[in-house]
Amino acid sequence: MTLTACLHLPVSLSYPEFPGMAAAVSRVQAEVQLLDRAGFDAILIENDNDKPHTLTVNEAQVAWLTRAALAAKAVTERPVGIGVQRIDWRATLAVAAAAELEFVRLDVYVDAVRMLDQRVEVNPTEVLEWRSRLRAEHVELWVDVHVKHAELVSGHPLAESVRRAAERGAAAVLVTGKVTGEPPREEDLKLALGRGVRVLVGSGLTSENAAALRPLCDGAVVGTALKAGDAVSRERAREMVEAWRSASPR
Repeated sequence: MTLTACLHLPVSLSYPEFPGMAAAVSRVQAEVQLLDRAGFDAILIENDNDKPHTLTVNEAQVAWLTRAALAAKAVTERPVGIGVQRIDWRATLAVAAAAELEFVRLDVYVDAVRMLDQRVEVNPTEVLEWRSRLRAEHVELWVDVHVKHAELVSGHPLAESVRRAAERGAAAVLVTGKVTGEPPREEDLKLALGRGVRVLVGSGLTSENAAALRPLCDGAVVGTALKAGDAVSRERAREMVEAWRSASPR
């Protein structure tokens, strides 16, 4: 029952707000160590602060994400993964391969969606071939189904999307609400279970609803609920882990 903390990185290199390499690396390592000590099982880093989000990222962002991933790996023995906003799967896997990460999160994998005013569809075969070319077959694919902040274009019901993801090499699927902070519906989690892939709560987990959600999933990813303002809160992180550990597992 994996509880994964999602760490929102400082804004990327090439953005005017980039705090400088030393300060940015120091913040990443301090927050990773905080989450490690709080007892999370794994840590996912994301460039969520690069606003507005784009479908792909530039070279400077890739450079910073690789540097940040290496910095995170240097201060924890927990598994570390990466997600690149919004769905630059080539960059995501390249960073994971270069930094020897354990997993990646892909917002889109088996569904066709409309996001950022564009139709987005990923070919899972191309993703798996790229991962193989990078010699990164060990990197797990954690993929969203019916992803939040997007309009579903393909007509696959949720259970079918989960099945398709499992058949196409996903190690885990993330089930979310419609927007950040909204938990998935209990019926959606129940529909996703038992289809050959781990089912993770991908949004809306709090210390208050952990007892209700944990029996309906194989794990969870939580980010926003751990923050006070722009930074990870030590108290909120500890409260989340305590609530999760005290809840009854599936």
